[in-house]
Amino acid sequence: TYYTHPQAFTFGSRMIKKFIAPMSIKRAERIITDSENTKKDIIGFFPKAKDKIRVIYPGSPDFKRIEDQKHIEAVKANHKIAGKYILYMGTLEPRKNLIRLIEAYHKLVNEEKIEQKLVLAGKKGWLYNDIFSKIVELHLEEQVIFTDYISEEDKSALYSGAEVFAYPSLYEGFGLPPLEAMACGTAVVTSNISSLPEVVGNAGIYINPYDVENIAQGIYSLLINQELRRDLENKGIEQAKSFSWNRTVKQIIDVYKEILE
Repeated sequence: TYYTHPQAFTFGSRMIKKFIAPMSIKRAERIITDSENTKKDIIGFFPKAKDKIRVIYPGSPDFKRIEDQKHIEAVKANHKIAGKYILYMGTLEPRKNLIRLIEAYHKLVNEEKIEQKLVLAGKKGWLYNDIFSKIVELHLEEQVIFTDYISEEDKSALYSGAEVFAYPSLYEGFGLPPLEAMACGTAVVTSNISSLPEVVGNAGIYINPYDVENIAQGIYSLLINQELRRDLENKGIEQAKSFSWNRTVKQIIDVYKEILE
């Protein structure tokens, strides 16, 4: 990410990683990465690394849909969430494209008069002040809810309670939050770039993360079409099952065997 989107990192982070990555790649006998897209990007910056790279997907998170509405409401109340909501889960940082998500939400509030709140769940990363400034600029202080860090115990309930999970990230090495959302049976709207199509498969709505109108359209299509939403919820649960930790472990062991032979 610090090669493809250096503007999303602080100067110190860019300098540390700029020197560490080439050294690590040169010294490594094998490089394990978690998506074909990241493999492609590594080769683009380090062509000599091509034969070292092995793609191994992570397994599905140990999350499942919460059917107990009282439990969902209790977790929502604990995070000061009331009523229906659109959920984002992840770090607050530029790469996650939250300013465009907020602008898309603003369009839906003003043009389509949606009642759902926008919940931005996750801890602060870096260069996040513009996110808060955008909320003030668009007068969305009452509609956008920041939860800060979410414990693993609360994640399933927040995913399960959301009408839509929105993840318009500009770049992901893999993209675990959409997989978590799908495991909980929540319909996903996500970017049509980087590794995210590998994760979501045919179980989500894809949008151009650089197009605010397109982001808004993707979210709205699920809010107004309950049949489509239910279809993607079911497909998402099945898609999440296709990622197996047993297979992940076996493939990693095979890489070690390959080195040692």
